[in-house]
Amino acid sequence: MILYFLKNFAFLLLLNVLIKPIWVFFIDIPVQNAVGHDMYGMYFTAFNFAFIFSIISDMGLNHFNNIHLADNSLQKEFSYASVLPLKLLFSLLYVLIAVISSAIVFNDQKIIFIVFISSIFHSLTNFILFLRTYLSSHMQFKNDSFYSILDKIISTIILGFILYFFHSNTISIETFLYVQILSLLFSAILLITLLKKHLNFTFRNFSLNTYWFREALPYTLLIFVMGIYTRVDSTLIQLMTEGRFTGIYAASFRIIDFLSQYGYLSSVILLPLFSSLKAEQNESKKLLQSIVLIMIFTGYAITFFFMFISNKVIYILYKEDTSKITEIFQLHLIAYPFIISNFVLGSFLTAYRQIPYLIRISIIAAFFQILGNYFLIKLYNINGASVGMILTNVFIFFAQLYYIIEVYNLENSFTKRIQILVVTGLVVSLSFFYLEVGFKVLTIVFATGGAVWIYKMRNELSQAVLDKPFFKLRQ
Repeated sequence: MILYFLKNFAFLLLLNVLIKPIWVFFIDIPVQNAVGHDMYGMYFTAFNFAFIFSIISDMGLNHFNNIHLADNSLQKEFSYASVLPLKLLFSLLYVLIAVISSAIVFNDQKIIFIVFISSIFHSLTNFILFLRTYLSSHMQFKNDSFYSILDKIISTIILGFILYFFHSNTISIETFLYVQILSLLFSAILLITLLKKHLNFTFRNFSLNTYWFREALPYTLLIFVMGIYTRVDSTLIQLMTEGRFTGIYAASFRIIDFLSQYGYLSSVILLPLFSSLKAEQNESKKLLQSIVLIMIFTGYAITFFFMFISNKVIYILYKEDTSKITEIFQLHLIAYPFIISNFVLGSFLTAYRQIPYLIRISIIAAFFQILGNYFLIKLYNINGASVGMILTNVFIFFAQLYYIIEVYNLENSFTKRIQILVVTGLVVSLSFFYLEVGFKVLTIVFATGGAVWIYKMRNELSQAVLDKPFFKLRQ
């Protein structure tokens, strides 16, 4: 079972490793250097603001489909046919709400226009995610992986031509978004063709049956609230500080967001796996425990590595404000292990339909992000927003972890290992931010302890890899 996850995850990760770094480091960052922190900060704010409302274009159907199709609790013929026209209507409603909301919050026509373009981008992204649920629910992870990056491949080719064969100053944020929208349209057409050919996908028998809407409503609320606590910080920075600071914050956030694909991509595979393993709860818990331990350990390994080289990385990537971007990046790195682990824990709780609990903790996190960040940004400028990001993700991690431990009776040994890893990792990463020499000493201690821990777990991990449920799942 572990091997099945790792095999498909490795393929998905390989594709993203091939294209996503090219996109981030050779397209996205050069665009910011070309347009400047002020303009990119405006785009970053508008893009994230539009993202908060983007669930309206989906109404939770993506998550609903992914779970119900994986555990066969939803008739596929019903789902194929009945909701696509409604998705178009929801997309139009979403664009309208996003633009009206931006006009209320921002007193800037440029931001409002970028919100409009960004909302079209998010609508198309959600539509492709919806179509991809039929691939992942059929365990067609390789096709799903390919279509997860196809639009980026097309955008990279077009924008790369503009950036490197013309003068980079000729590009604008609007052009940057227009190219991505055209790439998404092309990807959607190809994906629909594939579904019609191999999965008998059809647009017939449209029905206004509200069953899926009622069932998807909790997912809608959850994703909306999650959108607030993960994206509202840029809006607060834009409203409370100079536009340049939003661009500086965006520069660090983009790298962390890229590194977080490690956790997101694992959850893409884990969600249908957890859903399909409900009848074998022991195996599902064993899978969860192994993956969470791997996420925490590798998360801190990545954190420490980038803290060592953060100055050099930022200096190579950006032209201006490198020292401030480095400072923000180091703060964001402290939150990184919790960000990627939250994807895994969240996919487990979602698969087991613990949506009400996830909504409750997300509302708390959203409330803190708005109110807490308001005071933190006032006191510490964009450093305060970074501290808010750390606190929010730590809270979400422990709220999910201890709930799962209590409800699903996870092993005591797992609880102890996680607590030791988290406490040690936090001490090491915080020591770097305040005392670089202490960080180097503690990193050696952490690396030594980690090597010993892996050696002691070798039998347990090898048993998980060769476990029988892996073969059952493949059959």
